[in-house]
Amino acid sequence: MGIVIISVGILLLHAYVSIHNSDKKVEKCFFISVIGWGIIYLLLMPPYSYPDEPTHYAQSNAYVNRFMGHEVHDEKGQIYIREEELIDIVSFPSSDSLMDYYDGCFANNAKTGYGTMDVVNGLGLSRASVMCYIPFEIGIFTARVLGLNYVWSFTLSNMLGLLCYVVIVYIAVRLMPMGKWILFLTAQFPLALSMATSFTYDMINYALLTLFFALFCRLACNEFKINWKYMFVFAVIGVIVFPIKIAYLPFCLFVVLLPNQ
Repeated sequence: MGIVIISVGILLLHAYVSIHNSDKKVEKCFFISVIGWGIIYLLLMPPYSYPDEPTHYAQSNAYVNRFMGHEVHDEKGQIYIREEELIDIVSFPSSDSLMDYYDGCFANNAKTGYGTMDVVNGLGLSRASVMCYIPFEIGIFTARVLGLNYVWSFTLSNMLGLLCYVVIVYIAVRLMPMGKWILFLTAQFPLALSMATSFTYDMINYALLTLFFALFCRLACNEFKINWKYMFVFAVIGVIVFPIKIAYLPFCLFVVLLPNQ
């Protein structure tokens, strides 16, 4: 019933924005949609239901461990996480698994101590910089400081990840000189929203590359003179994204397509 209410609310808000024919219609509709559908995905996709999520979660914890002065991993290379968050992996959510998971909302106290996952997380994804996991690191750190149980820890972290995705892609939609509705649609494809509500650096990669392409389109179509500010943004995105997945490196070639002036 809650999901139905959220869905109807999204459609009504879209209708309201369209009827009033307000400025920045696409951007407003995007913000409404991605928050609404994102919350539904967040509720229906419990921890570890996205590919490689346990390893990404372990790496997020590794950075938090370093920040808090906690031992990062054991002698076998397994990364330490809170005992509270050593839960069973749910690859394919069902009604029973979701009920079991959300029953944890009513747990009074979080378990103390640290342990390692049964799944092999090794040394995590050390090639991924601390920047790739910032929203998740903030969520994990907050959960540790406040002693939150595993449901609130995962949910808070994923909500911050969704918020990060919304902000970055919203800026990209604002920058796009054309094709805003195409970006509006593709940024809410099921795979995109599942990334936006999961523990994965793919969320940061997808959002930043979308921003990269939107900035390129703005420069190429409006023929702005490129200055150090634009080059700085391109460079920052490149430093964060390209070392993780070399396959994205050809995005740099878009820069040579800009007009000479």
